[in-house]
Amino acid sequence: MADQLNLNVKQEAFEGAISKLEGYVTKLTMLLGSYEQKRREIEDIWQDDDATRYEEEIDKNCRAVQEAIDATNAQIAQLKSVLEKKQAAKTIVSGIVDAAATAAGALFV
Repeated sequence: MADQLNLNVKQEAFEGAISKLEGYVTKLTMLLGSYEQKRREIEDIWQDDDATRYEEEIDKNCRAVQEAIDATNAQIAQLKSVLEKKQAAKTIVSGIVDAAATAAGALFV
């Protein structure tokens, strides 16, 4: 027999995690905008090898921040999918229980 792990996680826990992750995406997006602004400022006022190195470093940071945004958005999508499946399963089970209760009630009429 395979081992099973059953988690009883409340909807509010999922919603709280999703909300927290969405807050992180907002902060990361703001950070990305800040890096992009700094890069534009450097391009406008600084034209030498040092500027190029700074621009390359900023580009590297922008890619890292964008990867973090993408990974966080993927996690949000996964949590939303699990939540939707959990809610769908709850609806199905409720329907089965209601049908069984109705059938059992009909036996005593």
